[in-house]
Amino acid sequence: MEVDSSLSAYELHVLFVQEVCKPNHDSRLVNKKLDQKFQLAIKQAGRVKSKDDLFDFWRHSKEQNRLAGAYWAILTHPLAPVSLCSKIHGEIHMLSYLVTRRNFRADQKIKSRNTKIEVLQEALYLAQSQARQEQVWRDDEIAGLKMELLDKTGLIAVQQISLNHLAEFESGAKYMKLQNNNKQLQNELAEKIEICGTLTSENEIFRRNQQKLRRKLEKIEKEFTAMYQENKAMEHILHKQTTSCPNCDTCACKDCQGLDLCGCCVLYVGGQHSLVPHYRQVVNDCGGEFIHHDGGKEDQRSRLGTMMSKADVVICPVNYVSHDACLRAKKICKSQAKPFIPMRSAGLSALARGLEQVATGNRINLNLKNQ
Repeated sequence: MEVDSSLSAYELHVLFVQEVCKPNHDSRLVNKKLDQKFQLAIKQAGRVKSKDDLFDFWRHSKEQNRLAGAYWAILTHPLAPVSLCSKIHGEIHMLSYLVTRRNFRADQKIKSRNTKIEVLQEALYLAQSQARQEQVWRDDEIAGLKMELLDKTGLIAVQQISLNHLAEFESGAKYMKLQNNNKQLQNELAEKIEICGTLTSENEIFRRNQQKLRRKLEKIEKEFTAMYQENKAMEHILHKQTTSCPNCDTCACKDCQGLDLCGCCVLYVGGQHSLVPHYRQVVNDCGGEFIHHDGGKEDQRSRLGTMMSKADVVICPVNYVSHDACLRAKKICKSQAKPFIPMRSAGLSALARGLEQVATGNRINLNLKNQ
């Protein structure tokens, strides 16, 4: 199809829908492509012999979160009643609102975290500015005290010489007065030395606090970056569950917003046992095959090598797996030249980030083959 490059995404969508509504070559290609993409669902729906069974097939597919294939299979089924078509169309329509709301909430969380980082950066900047001002003031005061100390030391030396001369020529009254002045100057000198030491210690403490604040901000920025990447990966997976890319047949399209593992076999080592079904669902929704090894709790240690021979990539949450299993998986991946992706946690967002890395690697490899 030849279209105007200035069309918006919505205008292009409307144009394409209008085109495939007509009985022409383009609509037949689209119909053939959808039949190929959802041939498994069509085959399953083909076994249905009644309208009631079609209702059950839709309900079961919805529970398994396989809406796209079931939707196309029912709409093209010869026994599908109008009521069922209207019902599933309405559910898909409302699901798009739910996804939009979830994406909006995720954006709000990201904006809130950005605001917190900006506040922390401003606080750090103010603290650094105040620290520099106080440091300049302390350095000036220390320099002044050192000069005063040198003056006092020189004065004490001169007075001591004078006292020695006066001891030879004058009586004890004047000598005692000079001696008292000497003691007073010595006391003042000791006080100045103590103040100088106190200011030096406070200055060092302030510098250490400044370094702690800088390290804390760096840690927060790293955590924010990781959470932002995980949230973006979850958005891609949600988009993949509800939308297919209209521009490509594979995961090689640079405009694809969803994740596509292209049939890649993912071995997940460790993690939370209660989340394993959810891990499997996320990988399956992204077009991959999921296998799991619990990291040595119940699965035998020897099974890890056998399972890794079947896998294309290994994902391992470093905070929820035995140290031995993690090191062994990493060693085997290195020997077999397979990707090994460590994750900071065993949550679904971290898994989504790992799958995004896998999908990106697949897309790069496929583009290189096409070239």
